[in-house]
Amino acid sequence: MGIVNTLYDLPVPFNYAAVSMLNVFILVSGYLLVDEYLMKYLDNAIKQTKLQSELVAIIFLNIGNGLPELITGFLCGQKDLLCALYCSIGGMLFITTVVLGSTIFFKSKTVEIKIGLFYKNIMFLFVSYFLLSCILIRETVNIFIAIAMVSTYVIFLVHSVINNRNDAEEIETIEHSAIGSKYKKVLQWCLYPLRMLFNLSLINQKGNSNPFVLYSCSVFMNFIIFSYLLGYLTQRIFLISMPILLLLSAALYFLDTVVRNKTIMNCYGMITAILWIFFTSDAIVNQIETVSERFNFSKELSSLIFLAFGNSFADLVTNSVAARKGLVKTAISSSLTSPIHNILFNFGLLLSYFTLSKGTISLVNEYSTMFTVFPIVFVPITFFIISFNYEIRNRKLEIELAYALFAIYGLFVCLLALEFYLGDYGRM
Repeated sequence: MGIVNTLYDLPVPFNYAAVSMLNVFILVSGYLLVDEYLMKYLDNAIKQTKLQSELVAIIFLNIGNGLPELITGFLCGQKDLLCALYCSIGGMLFITTVVLGSTIFFKSKTVEIKIGLFYKNIMFLFVSYFLLSCILIRETVNIFIAIAMVSTYVIFLVHSVINNRNDAEEIETIEHSAIGSKYKKVLQWCLYPLRMLFNLSLINQKGNSNPFVLYSCSVFMNFIIFSYLLGYLTQRIFLISMPILLLLSAALYFLDTVVRNKTIMNCYGMITAILWIFFTSDAIVNQIETVSERFNFSKELSSLIFLAFGNSFADLVTNSVAARKGLVKTAISSSLTSPIHNILFNFGLLLSYFTLSKGTISLVNEYSTMFTVFPIVFVPITFFIISFNYEIRNRKLEIELAYALFAIYGLFVCLLALEFYLGDYGRM
Protein backbone atom coordinates (compact mmCIF):
# COMPACT_ATOMS: atom_id res chain seq x y z
CA MET A 1 0.00 0.00 0.00
CA GLY A 2 2.90 2.35 0.79
CA ILE A 3 4.52 1.82 -2.62
CA VAL A 4 1.27 2.58 -4.47
CA ASN A 5 0.63 5.73 -2.40
CA THR A 6 4.21 6.88 -2.98
CA LEU A 7 3.81 6.53 -6.75
CA TYR A 8 0.49 8.39 -6.76
CA ASP A 9 2.01 11.22 -4.72
CA LEU A 10 4.61 11.93 -7.42
CA PRO A 11 4.07 15.07 -9.54
CA VAL A 12 1.84 14.82 -12.60
CA PRO A 13 2.48 13.22 -15.15
CA PHE A 14 5.23 11.19 -13.46
CA ASN A 15 2.75 9.54 -11.09
CA TYR A 16 0.68 8.12 -13.96
CA ALA A 17 3.80 6.95 -15.79
CA ALA A 18 5.12 5.25 -12.63
CA VAL A 19 1.78 3.55 -11.93
CA SER A 20 1.56 2.39 -15.56
CA MET A 21 5.05 0.87 -15.30
CA LEU A 22 4.04 -0.84 -12.05
CA ASN A 23 0.96 -2.32 -13.73
CA VAL A 24 3.02 -3.61 -16.66
CA PHE A 25 5.51 -5.15 -14.22
CA ILE A 26 2.70 -6.82 -12.25
CA LEU A 27 1.02 -8.27 -15.34
CA VAL A 28 4.26 -9.49 -16.94
CA SER A 29 5.53 -10.91 -13.63
CA GLY A 30 2.28 -12.74 -12.98
CA TYR A 31 2.21 -14.28 -16.44
CA LEU A 32 5.92 -15.22 -16.40
CA LEU A 33 5.65 -16.81 -12.95
CA VAL A 34 2.75 -18.98 -14.00
CA ASP A 35 3.85 -19.78 -17.55
CA GLU A 36 7.51 -20.68 -16.96
CA TYR A 37 7.72 -21.66 -13.30
CA LEU A 38 4.46 -22.62 -11.60
CA MET A 39 3.33 -24.82 -14.50
CA LYS A 40 6.63 -26.72 -14.39
CA TYR A 41 6.34 -27.31 -10.63
CA LEU A 42 2.68 -28.25 -11.04
CA ASP A 43 3.57 -30.77 -13.75
CA ASN A 44 6.23 -32.34 -11.49
CA ALA A 45 3.78 -32.47 -8.57
CA ILE A 46 1.14 -34.20 -10.71
CA LYS A 47 3.61 -36.81 -11.94
CA GLN A 48 4.91 -37.56 -8.43
CA THR A 49 1.58 -37.60 -6.56
CA LYS A 50 -0.59 -39.15 -9.32
CA LEU A 51 -3.50 -36.97 -8.21
CA GLN A 52 -6.59 -36.41 -10.34
CA SER A 53 -7.42 -33.00 -11.80
CA GLU A 54 -9.84 -31.90 -9.06
CA LEU A 55 -7.49 -32.61 -6.15
CA VAL A 56 -4.64 -30.93 -8.03
CA ALA A 57 -6.86 -27.86 -8.40
CA ILE A 58 -7.88 -27.88 -4.72
CA ILE A 59 -4.47 -28.57 -3.18
CA PHE A 60 -2.07 -26.76 -5.50
CA LEU A 61 -4.14 -23.96 -7.06
CA ASN A 62 -7.10 -22.96 -4.90
CA ILE A 63 -5.17 -22.63 -1.65
CA GLY A 64 -2.49 -20.40 -3.17
CA ASN A 65 -4.86 -18.37 -5.34
CA GLY A 66 -7.24 -17.91 -2.39
CA LEU A 67 -4.65 -16.19 -0.16
CA PRO A 68 -5.36 -12.65 -1.46
CA GLU A 69 -9.10 -13.03 -0.80
CA LEU A 70 -8.46 -14.42 2.69
CA ILE A 71 -6.22 -11.49 3.66
CA THR A 72 -8.39 -8.86 1.95
CA GLY A 73 -11.48 -10.32 3.61
CA PHE A 74 -9.82 -10.12 7.02
CA LEU A 75 -8.75 -6.49 6.51
CA CYS A 76 -12.17 -5.49 5.14
CA GLY A 77 -13.96 -7.41 7.89
CA GLN A 78 -12.19 -5.41 10.59
CA LYS A 79 -13.67 -2.22 9.13
CA ASP A 80 -16.95 -3.43 7.64
CA LEU A 81 -17.94 -7.09 7.36
CA LEU A 82 -20.49 -6.23 4.67
CA CYS A 83 -17.61 -5.23 2.35
CA ALA A 84 -15.96 -8.61 2.90
CA LEU A 85 -19.28 -10.28 2.10
CA TYR A 86 -19.68 -8.29 -1.12
CA CYS A 87 -16.08 -9.13 -2.00
CA SER A 88 -16.80 -12.86 -1.61
CA ILE A 89 -19.95 -12.97 -3.72
CA GLY A 90 -18.37 -10.62 -6.29
CA GLY A 91 -15.37 -12.94 -6.48
CA MET A 92 -17.67 -15.93 -6.94
CA LEU A 93 -19.36 -14.27 -9.91
CA PHE A 94 -16.05 -13.11 -11.42
CA ILE A 95 -14.47 -16.58 -11.22
CA THR A 96 -17.52 -18.44 -12.57
CA THR A 97 -17.85 -15.99 -15.49
CA VAL A 98 -14.59 -14.29 -16.49
CA VAL A 99 -12.12 -16.87 -15.14
CA LEU A 100 -14.10 -19.90 -16.34
CA GLY A 101 -14.79 -18.14 -19.65
CA SER A 102 -11.07 -17.40 -20.14
CA THR A 103 -10.22 -21.00 -19.26
CA ILE A 104 -12.62 -22.27 -21.94
CA PHE A 105 -11.44 -19.64 -24.44
CA PHE A 106 -7.73 -20.53 -24.08
CA LYS A 107 -8.08 -24.31 -23.68
CA SER A 108 -5.77 -26.30 -25.95
CA LYS A 109 -8.26 -29.14 -26.44
CA THR A 110 -11.86 -30.13 -25.77
CA VAL A 111 -12.30 -32.52 -22.85
CA GLU A 112 -15.28 -34.38 -21.46
CA ILE A 113 -16.08 -33.67 -17.82
CA LYS A 114 -17.58 -36.52 -15.83
CA ILE A 115 -21.20 -35.87 -14.96
CA GLY A 116 -20.84 -36.81 -11.28
CA LEU A 117 -17.84 -34.52 -10.82
CA PHE A 118 -19.47 -31.60 -12.64
CA TYR A 119 -22.78 -31.66 -10.78
CA LYS A 120 -21.08 -32.24 -7.44
CA ASN A 121 -19.21 -28.95 -7.95
CA ILE A 122 -22.38 -27.19 -9.14
CA MET A 123 -24.22 -28.46 -6.05
CA PHE A 124 -21.55 -27.16 -3.65
CA LEU A 125 -21.46 -23.86 -5.57
CA PHE A 126 -25.21 -23.55 -4.96
CA VAL A 127 -24.72 -24.35 -1.27
CA SER A 128 -22.03 -21.65 -1.04
CA TYR A 129 -24.32 -19.19 -2.83
CA PHE A 130 -27.27 -20.11 -0.59
CA LEU A 131 -25.30 -19.49 2.61
CA LEU A 132 -24.03 -16.13 1.36
CA SER A 133 -27.54 -15.16 0.23
CA CYS A 134 -28.94 -16.01 3.67
CA ILE A 135 -26.46 -13.60 5.25
CA LEU A 136 -27.21 -10.85 2.71
CA ILE A 137 -30.99 -11.20 3.08
CA ARG A 138 -31.07 -11.59 6.89
CA GLU A 139 -28.30 -8.96 7.37
CA THR A 140 -26.99 -10.81 10.41
CA VAL A 141 -24.12 -13.23 10.99
CA ASN A 142 -23.79 -15.71 13.84
CA ILE A 143 -21.45 -18.55 14.75
CA PHE A 144 -23.85 -21.21 13.45
CA ILE A 145 -23.67 -20.12 9.82
CA ALA A 146 -19.88 -19.88 10.12
CA ILE A 147 -19.74 -23.46 11.42
CA ALA A 148 -22.10 -24.54 8.63
CA MET A 149 -19.71 -23.09 6.03
CA VAL A 150 -16.58 -24.76 7.38
CA SER A 151 -18.40 -28.07 7.95
CA THR A 152 -19.73 -28.05 4.38
CA TYR A 153 -16.20 -27.47 3.08
CA VAL A 154 -14.93 -30.44 5.09
CA ILE A 155 -17.65 -32.60 3.49
CA PHE A 156 -16.65 -31.28 0.06
CA LEU A 157 -12.98 -32.05 0.71
CA VAL A 158 -13.66 -35.57 2.00
CA HIS A 159 -15.86 -36.32 -1.00
CA SER A 160 -13.13 -35.07 -3.37
CA VAL A 161 -10.48 -37.26 -1.71
CA ILE A 162 -12.71 -40.36 -1.88
CA ASN A 163 -13.54 -39.60 -5.50
CA ASN A 164 -9.81 -39.30 -6.30
CA ARG A 165 -9.13 -42.76 -4.85
CA ASN A 166 -11.95 -44.40 -6.82
CA ASP A 167 -11.46 -42.53 -10.10
CA ALA A 168 -9.46 -44.04 -12.95
CA GLU A 169 -9.11 -40.75 -14.84
CA GLU A 170 -5.99 -40.34 -16.97
CA ILE A 171 -3.41 -38.04 -15.38
CA GLU A 172 -3.02 -34.74 -17.27
CA THR A 173 0.44 -33.50 -18.28
CA ILE A 174 1.83 -30.25 -19.66
CA GLU A 175 1.83 -29.85 -23.43
CA HIS A 176 4.92 -28.00 -24.69
CA SER A 177 4.22 -25.88 -27.75
CA ALA A 178 6.87 -24.49 -30.04
CA ILE A 179 7.21 -20.72 -30.37
CA GLY A 180 8.57 -18.95 -33.47
CA SER A 181 12.32 -18.39 -33.22
CA LYS A 182 12.29 -14.60 -33.83
CA TYR A 183 9.46 -14.03 -31.38
CA LYS A 184 11.10 -16.28 -28.81
CA LYS A 185 14.45 -14.47 -29.02
CA VAL A 186 12.86 -11.04 -28.63
CA LEU A 187 10.72 -12.24 -25.72
CA GLN A 188 13.68 -13.85 -23.94
CA TRP A 189 15.76 -10.69 -24.34
CA CYS A 190 12.99 -8.47 -22.94
CA LEU A 191 12.29 -10.74 -19.97
CA TYR A 192 15.92 -11.63 -19.21
CA PRO A 193 16.32 -9.44 -16.05
CA LEU A 194 13.02 -10.62 -14.61
CA ARG A 195 13.79 -14.23 -15.47
CA MET A 196 17.20 -13.99 -13.71
CA LEU A 197 15.47 -12.68 -10.59
CA PHE A 198 12.96 -15.53 -10.53
CA ASN A 199 15.62 -18.15 -11.37
CA LEU A 200 17.52 -17.17 -8.24
CA SER A 201 14.43 -16.79 -6.08
CA LEU A 202 12.85 -20.10 -7.15
CA ILE A 203 16.16 -22.03 -7.48
CA ASN A 204 15.64 -22.69 -11.14
CA GLN A 205 19.37 -23.01 -11.81
CA LYS A 206 21.03 -25.38 -14.25
CA GLY A 207 24.50 -26.85 -13.93
CA ASN A 208 26.44 -28.12 -10.93
CA SER A 209 25.86 -25.24 -8.52
CA ASN A 210 26.21 -25.96 -4.81
CA PRO A 211 22.68 -26.64 -3.44
CA PHE A 212 23.46 -25.05 -0.06
CA VAL A 213 24.60 -21.84 -1.76
CA LEU A 214 21.46 -21.83 -3.91
CA TYR A 215 19.18 -22.33 -0.90
CA SER A 216 21.00 -19.66 1.11
CA CYS A 217 20.86 -17.05 -1.68
CA SER A 218 17.21 -17.81 -2.37
CA VAL A 219 16.10 -17.77 1.28
CA PHE A 220 17.90 -14.50 2.06
CA MET A 221 16.75 -12.78 -1.13
CA ASN A 222 13.12 -13.85 -0.68
CA PHE A 223 13.16 -12.73 2.95
CA ILE A 224 14.48 -9.29 2.02
CA ILE A 225 12.02 -8.79 -0.87
CA PHE A 226 8.93 -10.13 0.91
CA SER A 227 9.72 -8.25 4.14
CA TYR A 228 10.12 -5.04 2.16
CA LEU A 229 6.82 -5.57 0.35
CA LEU A 230 5.09 -6.20 3.67
CA GLY A 231 6.71 -3.11 5.19
CA TYR A 232 8.55 -4.99 7.95
CA LEU A 233 12.14 -4.77 6.67
CA THR A 234 14.43 -3.03 9.16
CA GLN A 235 18.08 -3.50 10.00
CA ARG A 236 17.19 -4.88 13.43
CA ILE A 237 14.76 -7.47 12.05
CA PHE A 238 17.27 -8.54 9.39
CA LEU A 239 20.08 -9.04 11.93
CA ILE A 240 17.81 -11.01 14.27
CA SER A 241 16.58 -13.17 11.39
CA MET A 242 20.03 -14.03 9.98
CA PRO A 243 20.64 -17.10 12.22
CA ILE A 244 17.11 -18.38 11.54
CA LEU A 245 17.57 -17.96 7.79
CA LEU A 246 20.89 -19.82 7.90
CA LEU A 247 19.29 -22.67 9.86
CA LEU A 248 16.41 -22.79 7.38
CA SER A 249 18.85 -22.95 4.46
CA ALA A 250 20.78 -25.75 6.15
CA ALA A 251 17.57 -27.66 6.92
CA LEU A 252 16.40 -27.39 3.31
CA TYR A 253 19.82 -28.54 2.07
CA PHE A 254 19.79 -31.51 4.46
CA LEU A 255 16.28 -32.57 3.42
CA ASP A 256 17.27 -32.17 -0.22
CA THR A 257 20.13 -34.64 0.23
CA VAL A 258 17.86 -37.16 1.99
CA VAL A 259 14.82 -37.00 -0.31
CA ARG A 260 15.32 -38.12 -3.90
CA ASN A 261 14.26 -36.64 -7.25
CA LYS A 262 14.70 -33.04 -6.04
CA THR A 263 11.30 -33.20 -4.35
CA ILE A 264 12.27 -30.65 -1.68
CA MET A 265 13.64 -28.21 -4.25
CA ASN A 266 10.49 -28.54 -6.37
CA CYS A 267 8.23 -28.03 -3.34
CA TYR A 268 10.27 -25.02 -2.22
CA GLY A 269 10.13 -23.55 -5.72
CA MET A 270 6.38 -24.10 -6.01
CA ILE A 271 5.63 -22.51 -2.62
CA THR A 272 7.87 -19.55 -3.46
CA ALA A 273 6.17 -19.14 -6.85
CA ILE A 274 2.77 -19.10 -5.13
CA LEU A 275 4.06 -16.43 -2.72
CA TRP A 276 5.29 -14.32 -5.63
CA ILE A 277 1.90 -14.65 -7.34
CA PHE A 278 0.23 -13.68 -4.06
CA PHE A 279 2.30 -10.49 -3.84
CA THR A 280 1.50 -9.55 -7.44
CA SER A 281 -2.21 -10.03 -6.68
CA ASP A 282 -1.83 -8.11 -3.42
CA ALA A 283 -0.23 -5.21 -5.29
CA ILE A 284 -3.29 -5.05 -7.54
CA VAL A 285 -5.63 -5.12 -4.52
CA ASN A 286 -3.65 -2.34 -2.81
CA GLN A 287 -3.74 -0.22 -5.95
CA ILE A 288 -7.49 -0.75 -6.30
CA GLU A 289 -8.03 0.35 -2.69
CA THR A 290 -5.95 3.48 -3.27
CA VAL A 291 -7.81 4.39 -6.47
CA SER A 292 -11.19 3.77 -4.82
CA GLU A 293 -10.30 6.10 -1.95
CA ARG A 294 -8.94 8.83 -4.23
CA PHE A 295 -11.93 8.77 -6.62
CA ASN A 296 -14.51 8.22 -3.85
CA PHE A 297 -16.01 5.01 -5.22
CA SER A 298 -18.60 3.39 -3.00
CA LYS A 299 -17.42 0.51 -0.84
CA GLU A 300 -20.09 -1.74 -2.38
CA LEU A 301 -18.94 -1.03 -5.94
CA SER A 302 -15.27 -1.44 -5.02
CA SER A 303 -15.90 -4.73 -3.23
CA LEU A 304 -18.18 -6.28 -5.87
CA ILE A 305 -16.05 -5.37 -8.90
CA PHE A 306 -12.58 -3.99 -8.22
CA LEU A 307 -11.52 -6.02 -5.18
CA ALA A 308 -13.15 -9.12 -6.66
CA PHE A 309 -10.93 -8.69 -9.74
CA GLY A 310 -7.79 -8.09 -7.67
CA ASN A 311 -8.40 -11.11 -5.47
CA SER A 312 -9.14 -13.32 -8.49
CA PHE A 313 -6.24 -12.12 -10.67
CA ALA A 314 -4.16 -15.17 -9.74
CA ASP A 315 -7.05 -17.49 -10.68
CA LEU A 316 -7.44 -15.72 -14.03
CA VAL A 317 -3.77 -16.04 -15.01
CA THR A 318 -3.17 -19.51 -13.56
CA ASN A 319 -6.26 -21.18 -15.03
CA SER A 320 -5.88 -19.55 -18.45
CA VAL A 321 -2.23 -20.60 -18.75
CA ALA A 322 -2.94 -24.09 -17.39
CA ALA A 323 -5.72 -24.60 -19.96
CA ARG A 324 -3.48 -23.39 -22.78
CA LYS A 325 -0.71 -25.79 -21.72
CA GLY A 326 -2.95 -28.85 -21.67
CA LEU A 327 -4.16 -29.02 -18.05
CA VAL A 328 -7.72 -28.32 -19.20
CA LYS A 329 -9.57 -30.48 -16.65
CA THR A 330 -7.41 -29.09 -13.84
CA ALA A 331 -8.10 -25.50 -14.94
CA ILE A 332 -11.85 -26.06 -15.26
CA SER A 333 -11.95 -27.83 -11.89
CA SER A 334 -10.08 -24.92 -10.33
CA SER A 335 -12.52 -22.41 -11.86
CA LEU A 336 -15.49 -24.34 -10.42
CA THR A 337 -14.00 -25.20 -7.01
CA SER A 338 -12.13 -21.97 -6.26
CA PRO A 339 -15.33 -20.10 -5.25
CA ILE A 340 -16.24 -23.05 -3.02
CA HIS A 341 -12.86 -22.81 -1.28
CA ASN A 342 -12.99 -19.01 -1.00
CA ILE A 343 -16.50 -18.90 0.46
CA LEU A 344 -16.86 -22.04 2.56
CA PHE A 345 -13.29 -22.18 3.87
CA ASN A 346 -11.77 -18.68 3.65
CA PHE A 347 -14.92 -16.70 4.41
CA GLY A 348 -16.11 -19.37 6.85
CA LEU A 349 -12.88 -18.96 8.83
CA LEU A 350 -13.28 -15.17 8.82
CA LEU A 351 -16.87 -15.40 10.06
CA SER A 352 -15.82 -17.86 12.76
CA TYR A 353 -13.15 -15.45 13.98
CA PHE A 354 -15.37 -12.35 13.96
CA THR A 355 -18.43 -14.03 15.50
CA LEU A 356 -16.37 -15.68 18.24
CA SER A 357 -14.79 -12.33 19.14
CA LYS A 358 -17.86 -10.09 18.68
CA GLY A 359 -20.87 -12.41 18.87
CA THR A 360 -23.79 -11.98 16.47
CA ILE A 361 -23.00 -9.22 13.96
CA SER A 362 -25.60 -7.02 12.25
CA LEU A 363 -24.85 -5.87 8.71
CA VAL A 364 -26.22 -2.45 7.80
CA ASN A 365 -26.60 -1.42 4.15
CA GLU A 366 -26.84 2.38 4.24
CA TYR A 367 -27.56 2.85 0.55
CA SER A 368 -29.22 1.03 -2.36
CA THR A 369 -30.29 -2.57 -1.87
CA MET A 370 -29.64 -3.17 -5.59
CA PHE A 371 -26.00 -3.83 -4.74
CA THR A 372 -27.35 -6.88 -2.91
CA VAL A 373 -30.02 -7.81 -5.46
CA PHE A 374 -27.77 -7.86 -8.54
CA PRO A 375 -25.28 -10.51 -7.34
CA ILE A 376 -28.05 -12.62 -5.80
CA VAL A 377 -29.81 -12.69 -9.21
CA PHE A 378 -26.78 -13.05 -11.49
CA VAL A 379 -25.04 -15.94 -9.69
CA PRO A 380 -27.81 -18.58 -10.15
CA ILE A 381 -28.32 -17.41 -13.76
CA THR A 382 -24.63 -18.10 -14.36
CA PHE A 383 -24.87 -21.59 -12.83
CA PHE A 384 -27.90 -22.39 -14.99
CA ILE A 385 -26.18 -21.29 -18.21
CA ILE A 386 -23.06 -23.33 -17.38
CA SER A 387 -25.18 -26.42 -16.69
CA PHE A 388 -27.27 -25.84 -19.84
CA ASN A 389 -24.18 -25.64 -22.06
CA TYR A 390 -22.75 -28.74 -20.38
CA GLU A 391 -25.88 -30.73 -21.23
CA ILE A 392 -26.44 -29.59 -24.81
CA ARG A 393 -22.73 -30.02 -25.62
CA ASN A 394 -22.66 -33.63 -24.39
CA ARG A 395 -20.71 -33.09 -21.13
CA LYS A 396 -18.32 -30.50 -22.58
CA LEU A 397 -17.93 -26.75 -22.08
CA GLU A 398 -17.50 -25.08 -25.47
CA ILE A 399 -16.49 -21.65 -26.76
CA GLU A 400 -20.02 -20.19 -26.98
CA LEU A 401 -20.23 -20.59 -23.19
CA ALA A 402 -17.15 -18.38 -22.81
CA TYR A 403 -18.79 -15.58 -24.82
CA ALA A 404 -22.02 -15.96 -22.84
CA LEU A 405 -20.15 -15.77 -19.53
CA PHE A 406 -18.25 -12.65 -20.64
CA ALA A 407 -21.57 -11.06 -21.66
CA ILE A 408 -23.16 -11.90 -18.30
CA TYR A 409 -20.34 -10.28 -16.36
CA GLY A 410 -20.31 -7.25 -18.68
CA LEU A 411 -24.04 -6.75 -18.08
CA PHE A 412 -23.52 -7.13 -14.33
CA VAL A 413 -20.81 -4.44 -14.31
CA CYS A 414 -22.92 -2.07 -16.44
CA LEU A 415 -25.93 -2.42 -14.12
CA LEU A 416 -23.78 -1.79 -11.04
CA ALA A 417 -22.22 1.28 -12.68
CA LEU A 418 -25.66 2.65 -13.58
CA GLU A 419 -26.87 2.04 -10.04
CA PHE A 420 -23.83 3.86 -8.68
CA TYR A 421 -24.26 6.94 -10.89
CA LEU A 422 -28.06 7.09 -11.03
CA GLY A 423 -28.95 5.62 -7.62
CA ASP A 424 -28.42 6.90 -4.09
CA TYR A 425 -24.74 7.68 -4.64
CA GLY A 426 -25.45 9.68 -7.80
CA ARG A 427 -27.97 11.87 -5.92
CA MET A 428 -25.61 12.62 -3.03
